[in-house]
Amino acid sequence: MEATPASPTTRRFELERCLGRGGFGEVWVAWMTSPGGIRTRVAVKLLHAELDPESQPMERLRDEGRLLGLLDHPHILRVIDLCQLGERVALITEYIEGADLKQCIRGAERMPARCVVEVVGRVAEALEAAWSTVGDDGEPLHIVHRDVKPANIRIGRRGEVKLLDFGIARAALRPSRTGTDVILGSFGFLAPERFEPGRPVTPPSDVFSLGCVLFEGMVGAGVFAGLDHHEHLSLASDAYPYDRWLARRFEALTSTPPAIAALVRELLSFDPAARPTAAEVARRCEALAETLDGPVLRKWCRDRPWPDVVPAGATLDRRVLVEGAEPVELPASGSGPVSGSGSIEVQRSGRWRLAGLIGMGMTTLGAAGAALAAALVLVAVALVIVLARPEAPTEPVAARVEEPAPRPPVEAPAPALPVPVVAPVVEPAPVPSRASPAPVPVSRPPSVAPVSPPPAPP
Repeated sequence: MEATPASPTTRRFELERCLGRGGFGEVWVAWMTSPGGIRTRVAVKLLHAELDPESQPMERLRDEGRLLGLLDHPHILRVIDLCQLGERVALITEYIEGADLKQCIRGAERMPARCVVEVVGRVAEALEAAWSTVGDDGEPLHIVHRDVKPANIRIGRRGEVKLLDFGIARAALRPSRTGTDVILGSFGFLAPERFEPGRPVTPPSDVFSLGCVLFEGMVGAGVFAGLDHHEHLSLASDAYPYDRWLARRFEALTSTPPAIAALVRELLSFDPAARPTAAEVARRCEALAETLDGPVLRKWCRDRPWPDVVPAGATLDRRVLVEGAEPVELPASGSGPVSGSGSIEVQRSGRWRLAGLIGMGMTTLGAAGAALAAALVLVAVALVIVLARPEAPTEPVAARVEEPAPRPPVEAPAPALPVPVVAPVVEPAPVPSRASPAPVPVSRPPSVAPVSPPPAPP
């Protein structure tokens, strides 16, 4: 009998920690479980649920998934799938354990010059592949990244280099829908021609951004550090003030090897035609790295003391996302497994089941129902205490004093109390035994009211 193929909608994503948050979504590290039970660590880019399906961020995420799917290069982040997780659209990619280049070129454990040159050369290879890769129609894709910067370059602990975030990339198969007065990219890494309205974006613009990355890797600060947007725009409008600014900034390269300083000057040329191509940059960086001292990138990454990743924190922390289902909270240790449908099986019995259900309710109510959840907990605790106590008496405690067993001829047992004297005593009567109290005379008329018991001794 043939096995029924598993549905692709049964994949589950166990969110581990949030790597970063932006205006339109979050990026998470997660464990993806396939229908066959294979677990893979992946990166999940989640857009906010309130975004319109036809909005620009949603369209960019879809385009990014399609572009990355067409690119197959060791220095470009590999895409796995684009799917729907509950009410949110998610882009699933490979996860590279490590840090962004921005974290590696700043601080006490700065990346040495040889490693920076290696990284720039590999990113140049990725840019060349994005421009020249042939699509399904046999034509080059002509992809321009438009946002090359250290924060979009991932360095792995084993020496991997990955170019990330093709969300605003421009391609021949992706018509530009950006207005002429809108500039997409990051200030401090924009080429001068990017500020000209209506001018098409070309590969030299990415090469310029790569020159900014190389300068920051050598100096530890950006080329345009200290300038606001208006000052940056003023420099980009005229070559003369631009060259004067670069001349002052290049004074920080005095301790840099001359070959690297010369390459930086070419990459940051005001004229796009004076810049080398991405393929030329890759070749020059490969040859230049062999002439420099210091460890190679792979050895530096292996020996570097990588800091612990601090989660950015988000609303879906420690949740499981199932394709086509709402997020659910991960069960606590020993509380039961997470079912495939997204619900939680909590195994409790007896009177503690109510407290367990209310505890689950608190996790789903959120901040808006915190007061209601607290009240439910108090009610649950009160019910548990009442159920745990022995049954309360319905009569006064004085009425529950044990009485001696009644004799057969007596209709109702008399309380073990002193009997009132009804006749004068001639001589002292013998003291009755404590074990056998004196019987009450049967001839007492039934109309006599029972004697009230004396107050209990303190």
